[in-house]
Amino acid sequence: YLSATLVHNDRNIESMQRVMIPSDCRYMGIKQDKYIQAYSVYYAWNDINKLHVDSATTMYSHNEYEMAILKDEERVKAYVKLLIWLVDEGYIQKKKEGQKLVIFASCVEMCTVLANEIAKAYPTLTCKRYCGTEGDSYDNLLYADIRVTTLGSGGTGHDIENLKTTILTVSVDSLQSNIQTLGRLRKLKDDEPLFYYLSCTDFVKPMEYDASKRVVLSKKAK
Repeated sequence: YLSATLVHNDRNIESMQRVMIPSDCRYMGIKQDKYIQAYSVYYAWNDINKLHVDSATTMYSHNEYEMAILKDEERVKAYVKLLIWLVDEGYIQKKKEGQKLVIFASCVEMCTVLANEIAKAYPTLTCKRYCGTEGDSYDNLLYADIRVTTLGSGGTGHDIENLKTTILTVSVDSLQSNIQTLGRLRKLKDDEPLFYYLSCTDFVKPMEYDASKRVVLSKKAK
């Protein structure tokens, strides 16, 4: 009942939501305030055949995708280089004093790698991991200049003050996850928040998710 995202990809769940909270009980007159600039970032691998994804299902799993990247040192370097380029392009060059960045990855291992490498690239800024695991202080999420987290740990119900940029590296089709991730960005005084999401053109599902994101974001972002 307290959800700000009473929408779902699953028609059966949406049907039950309409039974629980009928449309005539909902106030629908709030005009969407579009204040976020959203960008899709495409990338591809030089040789996708060498990226071995171990999965027991034929469905796309971004967690398995990240684990496959982490098995290859050269791929890790290339992926980190991509993220550092985007951090520079979408945050470092555009931020004002005190503004923050959040990066969402899928697995704890990838969060650890990205946090460590970005910290090396920008030693004057604080870059911390927050995955809700042992040793991860909640202050890492709230007060670091750059925090790397998962959708489960940092994607819902956390307000990060002065958040300038969000980078979503996870290919996800969930309406709630996409809207809630975008919703981490609040209005900034005399500035625009920025939302970037990555899509790998080598796979069918991430490109399908990219297309569905465009539909969702056209109603939510500038």
